[in-house]
Amino acid sequence: EAQMGDQINELKNQLESEKSLRLEAIQKQTIAEGLVQALSTEKDELTVSVATMKESEESGRKALQRVQELEKELDSVMKDLDANKAEQRRLEVKSTADALDATVLKAQIDQQRDVIDSLSADLSSLRGSSAQESEERQQLRTEAEKM
Repeated sequence: EAQMGDQINELKNQLESEKSLRLEAIQKQTIAEGLVQALSTEKDELTVSVATMKESEESGRKALQRVQELEKELDSVMKDLDANKAEQRRLEVKSTADALDATVLKAQIDQQRDVIDSLSADLSSLRGSSAQESEERQQLRTEAEKM
């Protein structure tokens, strides 16, 4: 009977030990599932961040391309303006009778100046936008590298 009591106690201890191990395994499994879920969420967020960064980079590339196009257009307009100024001087010196032509040419020059002013404003705006997007891309890259 004493031996049976010892066996019963030993079985109780084994049950308690097994119960404790099972609880610990369940807790570890719960923690692991939580970590898997957190990693999955983090992966999704990183995927979105990378997609956003790629979109920003593409937008920056397009903005830079537009800036380059505007710079070329501005150069062309500046050359036209210089040519028109030279033509205006020649016409003013030529004769008083050509004064009407010079007035028309001056109006064209003024119109081109307005175009230049407008293009310069657009160019300044695009340069600022491009610098801001470049800074945002760098911040996203830094965040992505930290993760």
